[in-house]
Amino acid sequence: MLENSIIYYVRILTKIENKLKLLFEPGFRMKPSKLFNRFVFIFLGISLFTFLLLIFNGASWNISLIVAIVFFLFGVSALFHKRALFVKNEMNVEPIFQFIKNRNIDFHFLKMNKGESDQFLRILEGKEVSKKVVFKITSTTRPKDPHYNAIFSIFDLLIVGGVQSLEGNKKKAFFQLIDHTFLMGKNAVNMGSLKKSYSKWKKDLSENRAPSTSDLLNYFSQNIFKA
Repeated sequence: MLENSIIYYVRILTKIENKLKLLFEPGFRMKPSKLFNRFVFIFLGISLFTFLLLIFNGASWNISLIVAIVFFLFGVSALFHKRALFVKNEMNVEPIFQFIKNRNIDFHFLKMNKGESDQFLRILEGKEVSKKVVFKITSTTRPKDPHYNAIFSIFDLLIVGGVQSLEGNKKKAFFQLIDHTFLMGKNAVNMGSLKKSYSKWKKDLSENRAPSTSDLLNYFSQNIFKA
């Protein structure tokens, strides 16, 4: 009975370990401290359930309590280890994007208030934002539609090497960066529209198909930085 219970909960730990690997991926935006605390409460709840389950199945109080405590401590220790590895990796891995050093950005031109500009600077420092930046720049021809081309143009100027030739994981990371840090007006980023807009924007620039796309990029290059 006791041996089967231990085997069962080891399997639960294995499943949680697999989930942790996914939750600590770079694209996951929950802060490590919040994630850690949440799993501590989960292990505490499972430990209590283990204790009650053993009691109701005839195990002694002492054995039940010891098993529950051992399970809880083992689970929390695993979390400490996983969190330590995550923090270590986060500190040692180079950022996916390298932003330009000159950050004398004209936030009035970008229509950002003080709070939004502070969050935007956090993006450029590779830090997590506490609140998504509301992107207020709209297209003159279609003011109600999200102006993804404006975002692409801005980051093309702020990221070393630009964003016109992104492929694979870098392109995926760029989409996640926009999705996790911006609101288009009052709405969340539409990932389908974002990807479609990027493909068209990229093709327009590479093939010189749409002068308006190049004009937009030139417009931002002339105005995004303070003189």
